[in-house]
Amino acid sequence: AWAVGALAATDGYNVSSLALSAFVGPFGVIHSGEAWGQPLYQDAGMVYPLFHVVRFLSAMGGRARLSLPGLPNEIAGVACAGGPGTHLILANLGTMAWRIRLPHKADVRYLNGRTFPAAIADPRWLDTSEPDHVSDVALEPLDTAFVKMPA
Repeated sequence: AWAVGALAATDGYNVSSLALSAFVGPFGVIHSGEAWGQPLYQDAGMVYPLFHVVRFLSAMGGRARLSLPGLPNEIAGVACAGGPGTHLILANLGTMAWRIRLPHKADVRYLNGRTFPAAIADPRWLDTSEPDHVSDVALEPLDTAFVKMPA
């Protein structure tokens, strides 16, 4: 969620690149085994949740960025248009649940406590998990939603 907030804070500025992490190590997105215990992470090649955020944002690179006026202060978001439609990533940085209305139905994948085990075990989770087909995005605190709206 913090990475979405960091990029959302650049709205209105020309950003050509942004380093949100490293590939491996203490600031990495790919688990490679650490000297200290990490519950749930047993195998090298598992990914941290930030991996999916960085991957989704990277795929948005080079597309026209859209402004997101009217979002609650606690919700950070980044959107782009082009290619197969509009892509949007939303994160709840607050302590309350929020529901964000979309202009029409979209495919939404949530990164949250329920999806965490599947997301860390599969680097292609954004491609292999089944999306919800909804017109509202429901975000609990610290949830992140990956939204793809058709053109």
